[in-house]
Amino acid sequence: MKFILSMVAAFAAATVSASAQNSQLSQPQAIQVMVSISAEDMISLFQELDVPATFASEIEGNIKIIEVDADGASAYIALSECEGAGVAAACKLVGPFAYFNGTGVTLAQINTFNLTQTRLSFAGLLDNGNGIIATKVYLEGGVGVANFLFDLGYFFYDAAALLMAIEPGVIAQVNYTPDPNALGVSRQAASILDFDLPDGQVFKVNSVGRNAPTFMTDSLEALIKDPSKIRQPW
Repeated sequence: MKFILSMVAAFAAATVSASAQNSQLSQPQAIQVMVSISAEDMISLFQELDVPATFASEIEGNIKIIEVDADGASAYIALSECEGAGVAAACKLVGPFAYFNGTGVTLAQINTFNLTQTRLSFAGLLDNGNGIIATKVYLEGGVGVANFLFDLGYFFYDAAALLMAIEPGVIAQVNYTPDPNALGVSRQAASILDFDLPDGQVFKVNSVGRNAPTFMTDSLEALIKDPSKIRQPW
């Protein structure tokens, strides 16, 4: 009996050891993890992607706003939970967002996007008649660099899909192209991002419809296809 128990224990130990080795072998040898990013580094990343990005403003609460020009479409990156002022301050929350003309768009159409079409982002309607699409990426606790780039790319993918699906009119129609790879209900964030710029500055509002500008440049699309090939500037 003791011999049998000893054999069982030895077999179990060997199995655990082999499993651990296989697990280690199946994992990437080195995963780059980020816990914060500065506005300076964020702008450098877009420059690396050949996408124009500029520092737009710093508003109350040390929130940094970066403006991105993606093939004629305007988007913004809000960096918050920052350790101080200035473009070099480390920030733990990255919030991409973009505005669009919400004339005639209904809440039901926005709900359809949020529940069945989006991969990562979420949309809403504002009191001023504009719509907004946004997402949040929390870096505190550590996020893989490739995963961060992937999420960033999917925001631009979602924005392009939403803007091009809306047909403007008195009662706007929304027509989404069927996608067999749709992921269903997206991850939801805590709240819609909506900021006011100081000194009379205004956010740019994107047009919608079939001729809407697309956010998906080749370099931004590369973030989704293979983010590991993107050179990180930080």
